[in-house]
Amino acid sequence: FLIAFPFGMIFPLALKMLLSGKSKISGYVGLGYTVNTLGAMLGALVTGLVLIPILGAQKSIYLVSFVNIAIFCLLFIYNPLLKTGKLIVILTVITVFFIIQMFIPGDYFEKTLASKIKEEIVFFKEGIDGTVIVSKTEDDIYLLWINGLITAFPCEYMRYRAHIPVLLSADPKDALVVGFGSGVTLGVMAEFYGIKTDCVEISKSVIEAGGFFSKYNHNALNSNNVNIFIMDARNFVEFTKKKYDIIIVDSSQPALAYASSLFSKEFYKICHNILKEDGIMLQWMPSTKDTIDSKILVKTFINVFDNSYFFHGDNMIGTKKPLRVDLKAIDSKISQNEIIMRELHSLNINNGKDLLNFLIADKDSLAKFAEDVPVITDDRPFIEFSVFRNGAANDHDSTIIYSPKDIIKMKSGLN
Repeated sequence: FLIAFPFGMIFPLALKMLLSGKSKISGYVGLGYTVNTLGAMLGALVTGLVLIPILGAQKSIYLVSFVNIAIFCLLFIYNPLLKTGKLIVILTVITVFFIIQMFIPGDYFEKTLASKIKEEIVFFKEGIDGTVIVSKTEDDIYLLWINGLITAFPCEYMRYRAHIPVLLSADPKDALVVGFGSGVTLGVMAEFYGIKTDCVEISKSVIEAGGFFSKYNHNALNSNNVNIFIMDARNFVEFTKKKYDIIIVDSSQPALAYASSLFSKEFYKICHNILKEDGIMLQWMPSTKDTIDSKILVKTFINVFDNSYFFHGDNMIGTKKPLRVDLKAIDSKISQNEIIMRELHSLNINNGKDLLNFLIADKDSLAKFAEDVPVITDDRPFIEFSVFRNGAANDHDSTIIYSPKDIIKMKSGLN
């Protein structure tokens, strides 16, 4: 309260001084509010785009607090309407400010943000778009955290996301990966298959942390087949003139406000437009504790892609044309490259039939599953609030997987 009080007094004091001795006050009041509004806008821009990336959140708060207290003291000193007690008030405010700084540790924010992380923290960066942390387990496994949520770590599911669309495609040349994460999916795509891959990542800090995962992502950041774009994925897909054979969207949890737009109907329509006629889009479908959440995610995707298929590992596939699988072509891709063969063997995929064993459902089954829920749109991001309320699942078993007996056999083109 003692610090917030002088902050709140700045505008009334400035306005009182501005109106002092004026007979017509309406124009001056308007001027005061205009300057105040412009200052608030400028402060938000400078703090978010300059101070936090350079100083971090805690030091930025200290700096902004110091500037506000200095302004308050100047207004208090030079206000002709205040006659007594100026020195006492100013000394009290300054003393309280410095006492608070003395008792709050310099790494208080960092410890607070990392309080749920039990592992050793090896990377911590506050950026424009969020706080990125990399932790290291006792087994030397690195985990990526964004704004307190675990976002990526080297696991087989991220490798699946690269192999599935490549093996199902005839001869992919260009790919787009939305979300760098640990870079595992990107690395498999670019290094194992030699596909020219564009990767869009909104957070520069995530890219900076990518070096910790180089062992697992095959040093994707230094690959000649990889182009990294630091920008918002929605803007990228909307304005790019390029069309892709494969699009993989492996973004953050929809619980993060900026990520929910990557699960909307409008986003899928844009992706549909930049996908080649024989292209394949893969969307990671995060598991949730609430079946309704999973239904909403599924319903939105199949609303845009007439041909949709769900694969093990929370992977939703969408195509413009009905998917036709050439088992012999898949077997040939696997057998011709010993590195790919070993990699797929570690994922229990030795041939085309093994790949199809990971197929869970087609659009008909998915439509029945999600028939009674709305779709996500940009102006109605249901999932953004729902997932946050119910929490993300801790395991990797999607709630839309029924039971082994319910696994759907695909139509003639997939048999």
